[in-house]
Amino acid sequence: MKRHILTVVLLVILGYWSVAILATDGYFPMHDDTQVGRVVAMGKALRNGQFPVRWVSDLGYGYGYPIFNFYGPLPYYFGGLLYALGVPALTATKIMFGTGLILSAITMYALMSLWGKLAGLVGGVFYLYAPYHAVDVYVRGAVGEYWAMAFLPLVLLGGILFFRRRWKAGVTVGAMGIAGVVLSHTILGYITVAACIAGLGLWIFPAVRSKKIRTSVLLPLVMIAAGLGLSAFFWMPALFEMHFTSVTGQVGGSADFRFHFVCIEQLWESGWGFGGSAPGCADGMSYRLGKLHVIVALISLVILMIRGKKSGKAGLIFVVITLSSLFFLLPVSSVLWERLPFFSFVQYPWRFLTFTILGISAFVAM
Repeated sequence: MKRHILTVVLLVILGYWSVAILATDGYFPMHDDTQVGRVVAMGKALRNGQFPVRWVSDLGYGYGYPIFNFYGPLPYYFGGLLYALGVPALTATKIMFGTGLILSAITMYALMSLWGKLAGLVGGVFYLYAPYHAVDVYVRGAVGEYWAMAFLPLVLLGGILFFRRRWKAGVTVGAMGIAGVVLSHTILGYITVAACIAGLGLWIFPAVRSKKIRTSVLLPLVMIAAGLGLSAFFWMPALFEMHFTSVTGQVGGSADFRFHFVCIEQLWESGWGFGGSAPGCADGMSYRLGKLHVIVALISLVILMIRGKKSGKAGLIFVVITLSSLFFLLPVSSVLWERLPFFSFVQYPWRFLTFTILGISAFVAM
């Protein structure tokens, strides 16, 4: 751990420009501009001794609102705790914003440092400075989504530790990653758990052939179960009380996934804007992967193909994550969106950019 401290400090310094604007006076406009109010509501609930926080009294036009029963509470526990301890509401909110960003670089470093400090540094910087990260923070204000991005590398790290026969560490780190994603963003939590189960399903047959059921199947199942167990205080009430709300009203109309696929050219060039998502290719916000990210990713992909088996299973996993997530954000995947269970609740196919930049940042750094 000590040998990584200086590199992590360097990574944080390199991340300064991603959060520098947060240190200026005032606030900035974003799609979801209720963040300060949520931090205050959470802080008051914590100050009053409520935990876990499910219902807050100050929202819902004074009638109260069960926001944290359904909306990922983890970032707001952090910001709300700061407010409860006396930090001004706006400052607490900005610290919450900045922490989610820098934490994503650190967790990506933790993942890629398995291949050395330089790999960790490159992976952390690429992940942090992916354009979609900035869209989430400074355009959408999607706090839960980019906090979930900070825990996704831990899910991968847990899986790779299994490959390296570090069973206990794999279960612990992977479970923390899954719990962090679920508690930060309900929808990304669903996708992540579903992807883990699907990946495990594909791995069962070779595991049976090699007679490594315990280490190859049972322990990853324990990791998933532990992650769901750590976050059960949130997702179980949300699941069983969902019928008391109009959740189904969130999957139609302007939030219909059919209107929000990404045009492939937008991944290369998509003008920066502060508008929203719209049908077709004339969206008001950017879906670009980043030209540097794309160019380096293509070079890295060629190198991985040349190296073949020397790249190991991890390289293949990172590429599969990148390509499969790209597939799900393009119109060609619409047939699966129509058939996969609960996929309509994902609402926006471009959410899969989260996993695309995760995969790209990982295999670029190998």
